[in-house]
Amino acid sequence: MSKNKRRSGGGQAAAAESAQQQQQPPPEAMEVDADDANLSEDEEGGTRVGGIYIPPPVPPYCSTECKGPRLIITNISNYNFKSYAGHVMLGPFHQRFSAIIGPNGSGKSNVIDSMLFVFGYRAQKIRNKEAALKSSLDKYTKVQANMKATNERRKKTMTQIETEKKKLHELQATVNDAQACIDFLKKHDIGRASFIALEKIQQYQQYCHNRIQTPENVPRLFDLVRVEDERVLPAFYFALRDTLVAENLDQGQRIAYGARRYRVVTLNGDVIETSGTMSGGGRSQQRGRMGTKVQTKTSASDTPNKSNREVEQLQVKAQEIQSQINYLQEQQGELEQEIQRLSMQLKQQQNEIKRLKMDVNSLSEQLPRLKDQVDWQEKKVGQTHSDPEKVRALEAKVQECKEEHKTSSDAANEIQKKVDQITAQINDITNSKVKNLQTKISSLTKQIDKLTTNISKLTVEIKTSERNVKKAEDKIKSMEEEVVAAQEAIRAGNDEREKLDEEASALKTEIDELKVEIEKAHEGSSGIKKEIVAIQKKEAEGKMKRLEFEQIVQAIEKKLGEVKDTIPHWRNK
Repeated sequence: MSKNKRRSGGGQAAAAESAQQQQQPPPEAMEVDADDANLSEDEEGGTRVGGIYIPPPVPPYCSTECKGPRLIITNISNYNFKSYAGHVMLGPFHQRFSAIIGPNGSGKSNVIDSMLFVFGYRAQKIRNKEAALKSSLDKYTKVQANMKATNERRKKTMTQIETEKKKLHELQATVNDAQACIDFLKKHDIGRASFIALEKIQQYQQYCHNRIQTPENVPRLFDLVRVEDERVLPAFYFALRDTLVAENLDQGQRIAYGARRYRVVTLNGDVIETSGTMSGGGRSQQRGRMGTKVQTKTSASDTPNKSNREVEQLQVKAQEIQSQINYLQEQQGELEQEIQRLSMQLKQQQNEIKRLKMDVNSLSEQLPRLKDQVDWQEKKVGQTHSDPEKVRALEAKVQECKEEHKTSSDAANEIQKKVDQITAQINDITNSKVKNLQTKISSLTKQIDKLTTNISKLTVEIKTSERNVKKAEDKIKSMEEEVVAAQEAIRAGNDEREKLDEEASALKTEIDELKVEIEKAHEGSSGIKKEIVAIQKKEAEGKMKRLEFEQIVQAIEKKLGEVKDTIPHWRNK
């Protein structure tokens, strides 16, 4: 390969030299290009501008341009190189061949090492550092297994070819030759083989030309054998004996099971042994070597060399066919991978479309029900709100009752003071003189009458105040009941609010998931988007109403706390 490369380079130099001779400029042009003529040998290929030399550009490391002569490798022949057994032909390579790809175990390393050996490169100069397809190709174990099995079959075929090549000389003339062959096999650890020494089977020579009487005049299988050297006939008779050939199985059974037992073989490959056992059947017919031409040579002429050449030609042809098979199998593996990948993508997309359609249908069915629930909950929340006017009226009435109670208490205190004064006066009268008492009796009687009248009035006022207090207590009791009812309504409203929050969060989660799925699938529906926007708007309105409801509930709870604080005071009075 390197010699061809040098020859190609020499041809290129010769072609360039002849081109220079043909394209020499006239003297006028040489005078114009005087600067170029002044270039030294070290400055060859550059240009000079005045007294400045400009070197030529650095040539590229490699190029794919199809310009100028190139070294093109069409194929590479390997002889026992690396894991290649025997002669292995790599190729043919395309003119723009630039990469080697394939699954693990397909033999990429052997091809690369062969090319490196030819080019003289190191491995890191030609191997790609980042194998982008390795991770994806490792998944396709089926393709790798097929390629591995193909390589195993190829190696097995080459081994069988080598074995058949060795078996060309298994028919030996003497025992010594056979023993020498066996020793050779043992010495080189090639394998096992069977040999037939002609000098040990010469007793069968007399049976080779003797015709026998056969049932139904069927021929012997031995009589159908044609050889170029009759000295090997005893070997065929040793192997075939008096085996008869029948047209079909029925004729074979009649002949084999007659008065004399014969070993019979049919044209379809069925065999009937003398013991009575039969073998055959199946889809493929086992015909052995029937109908084939047997090549036997025993002379020491150049025939073995001819056979060797034929075997080598068959090996080359088999290797070329195997290379084509490997290439087609690689293409098949790549196509299978692509088909499998596209099939999986198509199936996933179909499943995704079905799932999205089901989700859209389910959400479309749920939307009316959810709208009704939202409306009902809004109405219920509206009903649970307290009436501010009623609360203010009750608070005013409570304040009025408090003022009346305070007035009654003040009047009772004044009356008690007056009673105390009268008691003190009575004590003074009791202790004073009777005269003074009599003098004062009249005035006191008047005062007593007056006070009695006042007491009657105050008593009436006290009773009225007590009635008012009872009414106030009844009002307080009813307000407490209303407070309890309002608290229960608040708790129910809180429960409903929590349910609404849960449903709203669940609905929001479903909406978000649906948005993500719709964006991934690139299949959006304007109607669904509008419904989603409407639901989001209603959700925002629900949140605002919930905040207002919470503010009202907090105000009611604050007022209820104030009322509860005043209830013990009223009860004590």
